[in-house]
Amino acid sequence: MAIMGIPFKAPAPYPLPEDFAAHLQAQSAKEALGMISRLMIDHQCADLAFIEQLGADGQVRIVAAAGADAPAARAATDLLADAAGLAYPLPPAGDTVPMAATVIHGKAGLLVMGELAPDDTKLPQAPLRTFLLGGATAANIGFAYYNPITAPDGTVLGTMNLFRYTASGPLNHDQPALVNALLQILGRTLAAAPVG
Repeated sequence: MAIMGIPFKAPAPYPLPEDFAAHLQAQSAKEALGMISRLMIDHQCADLAFIEQLGADGQVRIVAAAGADAPAARAATDLLADAAGLAYPLPPAGDTVPMAATVIHGKAGLLVMGELAPDDTKLPQAPLRTFLLGGATAANIGFAYYNPITAPDGTVLGTMNLFRYTASGPLNHDQPALVNALLQILGRTLAAAPVG
């Protein structure tokens, strides 16, 4: 099965402790994004997490990343190290555009599944593809969640992308609600102070 995105509706956000939310919001945007990426790993919401921001210049670029194990941590490091080179202009909506662009245009989250092929354009970043393929020419990507980061006024500012190994299974229990709570903080953070 080729890579495909299945729309999903986010649940009500998990009620975060007020002091914890205040602590996150007191950080600089870059620090808050890094902390939230790490929280996704620590709470087992992702094996690889990264955040893409739509800048005022129309470029989509990676601004934070974290990984759970050695291959994922290497992918996160490589995604951040080459963030400038991996940036791309937001393309018009279409069937072959990157998943982040599809989410930004559609303003809704996608569960992304299927087999990554060498010529697939929906997951364009080379470090991500290397991680997912693991040396093979094609591979099942497991469970990937592309979540829109939405400002209080409804503008989509980017995406938080959560990749889970097949063995990790889909998000479960309170994980989707926790993701949604942190997405709200991300939206307020990036609306107030975009990274870069």
